[in-house]
Amino acid sequence: LVEYKDALEYWANNLYWQKDPYPKAGLILASDTTIQAYLLNYDSEHRHGVGEGMFFRKGNPEPRDVWQLYGFKSLDSELPVGATNGKVRLTGVKSGRYLLVFAGTEETAKFGGTFVGMQEIAETAGNAAPGFYTLGCEVEFSDYAVTTDADVITGLTGSVLSVLKLDQKNGGALTVGQLGYRIGETATVQVTCYENYKLTSLKVNGQEKISELTVDGELTVEMSEGEMTVTPVFERVNDTKLVEGFLHYIEKNARPKSVSVLMTAERCSCKSILPRRTGTIGRSIMRICRTAHTRRACWWTGSTVRARTLK
Repeated sequence: LVEYKDALEYWANNLYWQKDPYPKAGLILASDTTIQAYLLNYDSEHRHGVGEGMFFRKGNPEPRDVWQLYGFKSLDSELPVGATNGKVRLTGVKSGRYLLVFAGTEETAKFGGTFVGMQEIAETAGNAAPGFYTLGCEVEFSDYAVTTDADVITGLTGSVLSVLKLDQKNGGALTVGQLGYRIGETATVQVTCYENYKLTSLKVNGQEKISELTVDGELTVEMSEGEMTVTPVFERVNDTKLVEGFLHYIEKNARPKSVSVLMTAERCSCKSILPRRTGTIGRSIMRICRTAHTRRACWWTGSTVRARTLK
């Protein structure tokens, strides 16, 4: 429980003392190189406006200009009118790389409350113990507790947190702005196909969704469950290119079915002699050509050399 008492006095303009006009208090939820906290936003006279909550990130070390306040939310819309003028119960949960905050009144049970905000953090930014934070005010913290009970945590997050998982496959990529959502929100996934690949399937939790892909390659995913997995299938497109060139006889054995050749062409300039299949003159002579940039199957029929790009 957090109970605001009074704003602290501070020195202003080297002329007089006055109360800090922007006092705040709340919970530290995680810390790595910065403090991650959720704060109640007060004013110097306790509460003359709308009760607010917000996330708070403070750089380490100072100065003030690296402080960041974001995710402002009216708590009066979530709690009974006037509740933020009294004791407020704040419950912070770290689940994986997500911080979730719940707020309630003095009557709210421990580890309970109404969901009011969520923040994604770095993997390492959760190793610090939770704590209390005050900024420019006197506050009383009471009736506090900490738990690692998985059932309690799941009871709070199970109806709120939905995590998007991208099952990356060869031939393309899936990208998204964030991975954590409140159940009921939507996520926009961008699908990109690499060169010589095409998308043949796009499933969300096993359900085919490729027909819902926009012309810009975007898929809207309804975050309706605790975990939503997007799985694409990319298939290589056969890229056959015809190249004309000259066939040079390098060596000929006594047997007419064993002929080594060197093929030169605009798109195939292999120099090594590695015959793969030979035949009598007038029939097909095939070999594998390897260059620094491609792998090609080359063969000779009549007087024309052709090459086809291999998978």
